[in-house]
Amino acid sequence: ILNTKLGASLVQMRLGLSRLKDQLFTHCITDNPFCPVCLSCVESVTHYFLDCNAYINLRLALFSIIDNAVKEYHIALGVNVVQGTSHSRLDMMHMVLYGLPFVRDKSRVSSSKVSVIKDLNKIIQSAVTDYMYKTQRFKPTI
Repeated sequence: ILNTKLGASLVQMRLGLSRLKDQLFTHCITDNPFCPVCLSCVESVTHYFLDCNAYINLRLALFSIIDNAVKEYHIALGVNVVQGTSHSRLDMMHMVLYGLPFVRDKSRVSSSKVSVIKDLNKIIQSAVTDYMYKTQRFKPTI
């Protein structure tokens, strides 16, 4: 149930309807868009996942999992990647919110590779919801 509620919070973030202060402020639900944890920045989705200093260690663990998934993704598709290549902030936000891109033309990719991509996306989503749980920013309300 917890993973389902956090998954719902992730969908709400995609839609701009989560409990992050910037999204609440946009919809006139709160008068303050600032992060309740660090108090110094607007609490946007990007701030929550990429910038807030309060979550540095959790973020490093999340990004390590995502980075490993990306490597497996490239191996599954047979793509050579330069060692040490880093991901842009936009790429990281996309992977956090949506997972790895699916191959549009499935006729060019075997069903086993499609299955690997699905499994990797499950790993990423699990890591993202684990991050959300550990930050305690999305604790269930009564």
